[in-house]
Amino acid sequence: MSQKANALKAFVQAKKNYAIESNWPHLNMVTARLLEEGAPVPTNANDSESVIHDCALRLLSECEIRFSSDEWPRFVRSCPLKPRPGVLPSVRVDDQEELESTVEEILTLMMSEDPSEKKMYPSGLVDPHGSIMVMPFIDATSSAVVSPRYYIMMGESNDGITAGGDGLKVAIPITHDKCAEQDLAHLNIDPNKIELEFVSMLRGKKETYEGRLHSASRSSNQYSHTNAIVQLRGCAGPRPIGTPPKGVTINGTFHGAERITVENIYICKDETEEELARLEEALHTYLPTLDNSVVVHYGGNHLSHHAGQCMDYGVPYIALKADDKPVQVGDKWTQAANGWVVLDMDESFEPQPYDPMDFKDAFIEGFVKGHGNFARQHGWLSNHFHQFIGGPINELDETAQLAGGYVAWLINASLSVATGEVRHITNSAHDFTLLPMATLMSIFKEEDWVEVELASGPNDRKHYYTMIERKPLTLDGVVSLFEMLEEVYKGNWGGGYGGAKYGESCKNARQLANAMGNFIKAPSNASFKTVLSHANATEHNVHNNGFFFNKFINETALHWGTDPKNVTISPKHFFSVYYAAKDLLDSTTHDNFHSIEDVMKAHWNTTLDDIPNLHAHPVLGGAVHFMHKGHYLRNFLHPRGKYSTKGSKEWIECGLECGECKDHISHSEYNKAKLDEQLKQSLTTGVVPYTTHIEAPFPKPQMSMDEEVLHLVKKLSKEDELCDQSIQNLALLVLNNWTPLADKYLALIVSKFNYDQLILFANTQKEMKE
Repeated sequence: MSQKANALKAFVQAKKNYAIESNWPHLNMVTARLLEEGAPVPTNANDSESVIHDCALRLLSECEIRFSSDEWPRFVRSCPLKPRPGVLPSVRVDDQEELESTVEEILTLMMSEDPSEKKMYPSGLVDPHGSIMVMPFIDATSSAVVSPRYYIMMGESNDGITAGGDGLKVAIPITHDKCAEQDLAHLNIDPNKIELEFVSMLRGKKETYEGRLHSASRSSNQYSHTNAIVQLRGCAGPRPIGTPPKGVTINGTFHGAERITVENIYICKDETEEELARLEEALHTYLPTLDNSVVVHYGGNHLSHHAGQCMDYGVPYIALKADDKPVQVGDKWTQAANGWVVLDMDESFEPQPYDPMDFKDAFIEGFVKGHGNFARQHGWLSNHFHQFIGGPINELDETAQLAGGYVAWLINASLSVATGEVRHITNSAHDFTLLPMATLMSIFKEEDWVEVELASGPNDRKHYYTMIERKPLTLDGVVSLFEMLEEVYKGNWGGGYGGAKYGESCKNARQLANAMGNFIKAPSNASFKTVLSHANATEHNVHNNGFFFNKFINETALHWGTDPKNVTISPKHFFSVYYAAKDLLDSTTHDNFHSIEDVMKAHWNTTLDDIPNLHAHPVLGGAVHFMHKGHYLRNFLHPRGKYSTKGSKEWIECGLECGECKDHISHSEYNKAKLDEQLKQSLTTGVVPYTTHIEAPFPKPQMSMDEEVLHLVKKLSKEDELCDQSIQNLALLVLNNWTPLADKYLALIVSKFNYDQLILFANTQKEMKE
């Protein structure tokens, strides 16, 4: 039976029987074989038609059982006894009529006379003992070929790797996957003699693939895609793929020969099935017999079917890009490293170590792309950053760009997390003024929020991430904003929010941004090492509860770069790497970065005395008015602490006569009236009262925590209306120090809330839980 049909059937059956632990999704499938091994081959047309008819009937009958009537499109896959790429087709079908006709055509081709000059089988037929398979068709946006101990190679669509062509190809080295190897051992499969093929279809609400990719890359959730293993294809061994020496950029392999002098050239012109069949015919009949012959494949790669066929027949293979110099008779080529060749006319090539600085321009280009097109899921490019440092196994320029894009992600992802945390300044920090939020809202202005349908301003951490994605800042602006955030996180924070760890993470990212700016201005080995040092520190950023970037990306994304042993054959993860790479490389390089120099200058020049009149400031004033308009942002006018304690001499007005300021004035006037009344009484009676600050001669009995909470809540229940700050404090009290003794008073208080107050109470508790 066909090896790939048999292997896939065995895998599916073992998984259904729970004999293996594989998490690789698979597709429903039906197979049928023309003739069993050893069965006589028909010698006349009638017998051949009978065999074809019988096989088709078995296959189609089983399809009616295994597939629902509306399960279209489907994929009809040829499974020859021996691999014959390009000779036997695999075809998508969209309905029953097309399925029946396609099955008959493929089976008829298998039972027809082999047109090759040198026949594959003694019968002279194309593939009389082959099989045919039907499975659901996945309209793949990416596909992958995996050699379990060597590489994961991904490309576009259903056959971006195996067919060759000029589309994006993304490679990840892999050395060991314990679970996968245990499963393969159960199936009696040698990990060195198998290539696994997977497909993936990116999901999303957008109509176009480009729209889905752009949206998914900027989500706080990992890429959502349908994926499945579709082949376990036997091979002679892993394709030779290693790190290229300095200056070497061309894929190729000479199958053990150190050097060749070209005498015969066979050119693969394109990636069509017809061209692949033509190559198969040439390899099967005459190419191996020609001295010093070489197959030149434009748009090819290590893992194309063309390279595999050349490996099987031992014919040298060179993959060129369209702009590479053509191979000519008389050329002398040297195998520079596994999978890499170089034109070496005087046979003097001596390999030099790979040097990432040779690709500094591509690295900078990738950084500029990544900085101008920040996307939360670009963190999946960590592996390529570390490949770029130590040596890529595929496309060198593209790997350098992906590495630069990852550095930009480290900076902007840190900025996103740190900026989003500032929203807790109202309930998890003390003694701040409105200045930090007014500065942020002067950078990300009211009109910016209106564009993303948040006219009343941000009320969730994701809103800040979105704004950083939509409004990229200059590198100098990023550094200045980090400096402000570092200052903010030096403040009085509590409850697991903000604080020193956030400040340290901001410092790491700021130093990385500075280092990258210096490298762009003057690239050198020294400035590159500085970038690497600060990138390493930023990769290991943490907040109070662990991994700094866990608000929007799986920690596995970074582990796949920092420790290659963590790379596994997980299609959910490795296709995420592909989609991140695709989104970055397809992005447009632009210089539309926003300067915030005037905003930051205004921020640093503002003193406490300036705050009451900040609403009239030419740079920051608009943000203060915007904060006053929005219900959520209004809380930031008077964050919790000494500057917002009603009746306190340190109270700072916002200057907009908000409800909090009015309450403060009323509270102050009440206290003044009370003191005046006490003074009047003292003058009448001749007795001067002690102030409440003088220590009593006898100690007061100490209340328990429950009694203190009960006393406070009873007092609040007697108030006709609570201010926003009191409502937020009550919400925090319920979560942290509550006693059931106060339940009935809480019910009385909540019954007086209007709709906005109920929302404020609920949101405060929700944020605290997060």
